[in-house]
Amino acid sequence: MPGTFDPRPAAELLWETWRDHGVLQALPEGVRPATLEDGYAIQDVVAALRGEAVAGWKLGVGSVGALRQGTLTRPLAGRVFESLVYAAGSTVLLPTDRPITVECEIAFVLGQDIEPGKAPSRLADVVSATHVTFELVLSRFQDRRAVGWPSFAADGVGFGALVVGPEVETGRIDEVAQSMAVLANGMERARVATGDDVTSPWASFEALIDHAAERGVTLRAGQIITTGACAMPFNIAGERVELEARFDGKYLRALVGS
Repeated sequence: MPGTFDPRPAAELLWETWRDHGVLQALPEGVRPATLEDGYAIQDVVAALRGEAVAGWKLGVGSVGALRQGTLTRPLAGRVFESLVYAAGSTVLLPTDRPITVECEIAFVLGQDIEPGKAPSRLADVVSATHVTFELVLSRFQDRRAVGWPSFAADGVGFGALVVGPEVETGRIDEVAQSMAVLANGMERARVATGDDVTSPWASFEALIDHAAERGVTLRAGQIITTGACAMPFNIAGERVELEARFDGKYLRALVGS
């Protein structure tokens, strides 16, 4: 059909950039997505080209303030790939030629499949475990905020890596967030988000279920859903950065370097 958007050229460019640790200023105008639907279509093809298991999903731009400022109706969703999921205490190797954004988040592990159109009446019933995570955002774009939401969605919402920390009680995620302090190289960099900067883990989870249903995707048991920053995000740069999150008498540590 004339005018039908073809996601493959942009997807091939994004995948090559990711694979080769490159960086883009923007997608070429002729293949650039104009809508979120186009952007997600590109993301689907990037995932197919990458050819590895989807270990979970990430949500971004989910706080009240970010949604309002971005004129979005719900958070953006991206895939978490299996080879980019790390255990607590790991060394995460990422390019350090541009800043990496650190987001300390609440993540839910699915205890059962959620098929399109079959959302649970109570979200907690499908959660088998809850963890604190570090999501490391490293877009394929030099300035992810300058390229627009459709291109950012195409890029998997900037997913770089996920470090999965200790399990916490699902019913105490508010208390966990309130106790949180995040350090980089021993210096405190972030505390819990407040006001319009707050992201609701449950609202993000619900938004992912809606997103997956619209795209005909089944969310699989065992996948991890990291729901957006519960402490204020911050950028790190340099060859080696030691990260630590302290919360509820527990901690999560990781070393990020090139």
